[in-house]
Amino acid sequence: MHLITPNAQTQCAQPGRRGITLPEMMVVLVLLGLVVGGLMTVLVRQQRFYTGTSEIIQTKGSARQAIDILSSELRGISTGTRNGAPNNVDIYAMSDSSLTFRSQFGGSVVCTIDPSRTVITLPPRLMAAQNGLTSFLSDARTGDSVFVFDQGAQPGTNDDRWQRVALARDPGVGVCPVAPVGFTATAVEEAASIQIVLTDPLAGSVMLGAPIRFFRPASYSLYQGAGGDWWLGYFSCPGNACTPREAVSGPYQPYAGAGGPSGLAFAYFDSTGAVTADPRLVARIDVVARSQSQFDLDVANVRRRKYQDSLGVSIAVRNRI
Repeated sequence: MHLITPNAQTQCAQPGRRGITLPEMMVVLVLLGLVVGGLMTVLVRQQRFYTGTSEIIQTKGSARQAIDILSSELRGISTGTRNGAPNNVDIYAMSDSSLTFRSQFGGSVVCTIDPSRTVITLPPRLMAAQNGLTSFLSDARTGDSVFVFDQGAQPGTNDDRWQRVALARDPGVGVCPVAPVGFTATAVEEAASIQIVLTDPLAGSVMLGAPIRFFRPASYSLYQGAGGDWWLGYFSCPGNACTPREAVSGPYQPYAGAGGPSGLAFAYFDSTGAVTADPRLVARIDVVARSQSQFDLDVANVRRRKYQDSLGVSIAVRNRI
């Protein structure tokens, strides 16, 4: 008869233990690799899809942006002649891919005129009435063009004109009297008015309250940047000192020469619809913007190439004589 001790009984009741075998580990790793690989493939495809969609939206937006900017800028330019003489034509230079013109950046009304008729004051920019008599997109500089409305001495509009002068120096502080003499409402507004000095005296028929506009040269063009892409470029010339050209929007398709599908194309027409190269005869400007994505896309309908979009507009020049 054999006696079984408690320890021996416990040892006999425990089953044998063993670890994971190498084949089992290989199977687990293979399955895990397949799952992770599948997830990575889905993530990469999703990333490419979202990147491509973002590029498409950006490309479409670039075309709309160019058309919106140029439509706003060019609709108000002035061309034409009066009695056979040039009448302050706003277009300085024009080509199939660029346009340089006189751009308005400010406006106001004449509050006072000194006896020499070369020093005038304007209402301040900020007024309690918020009537917006004076507005500037940027500060005026010495040399900027100024156009003052002259209603002439005769009744009617036959002798109405815009007298062109220039700023003799940067604007300073002036005094525009309180109403009913002037246009301000308080002593604070009166003391915050703007004084400008002109290079030439105003005509005797220029009246108080006459509209006054401020202009300077500006240019839009299709140009190639340092990285090789093509952009809508812009520069202006405050005080006749031109700023460096900067990219406004893009990228666009490359310049393709006259008649080609360039990224930005201008065409100029006279009042009869014929093409013209004379700035004085321009009555309509057609603009086509052809944008493209900055990178090759890898989405369903545009695999491995740049996405392109285009938009065009016909701009009727508003100030014709």
